[in-house]
Amino acid sequence: MKKLFFIIVSIVSFSIYAYADNDRPITPNQLPATAQQFIKKHFPSSTIDRAYIDDDVMDKDYTVYLAGGVKIEFNSKGEWKEIETRSSVPAALVPTAITQYVKKNYPSCKIEKISRDRRGMDIELSNGLDIEFDKSYRVVEIDD
Repeated sequence: MKKLFFIIVSIVSFSIYAYADNDRPITPNQLPATAQQFIKKHFPSSTIDRAYIDDDVMDKDYTVYLAGGVKIEFNSKGEWKEIETRSSVPAALVPTAITQYVKKNYPSCKIEKISRDRRGMDIELSNGLDIEFDKSYRVVEIDD
C-alpha cells in the first residue's frame, strides 16, 4: 500500500512539474529581431524592464514588460499577439475600423489592451468593456 501511495504521489508530482510554467528570463537582445524593431518603432521612449521566453514544446512565446506599465506578448516569429497598457495602445497598432467603432460608440474611452489571433481581435476599453471583432473587424461580442 505504501508503494502504491508513493507511486501515485510521484506521478502527480512529475505531472505538475512537467506542466509548470516554462517562463525563463532572457536579455532584450535575445528577443527576435522583429520584436526588438517593433518595440523601438512603437514604444521608442520606453525601456525594457524584463523579458521572458516560454519554451513550450510546440512553440516559443515571448513576454516583454516595458517601463511605464506596458506588457507585450510576441509569438516565436516576433509578431505581437497582445499589448496591454496602463494608458492606451498606440493608435498605429489599432486597425482603422476598430478605432472608428470605438470613437463612435465609446468616445470617452481608450483602448488599453488589444490582442489578436487567427479568428480576429479583442480589445479592452478603459471603461472595462471587452469587445471581440472578427477578421473583418465586425463586432462579434461585447462583454462587461
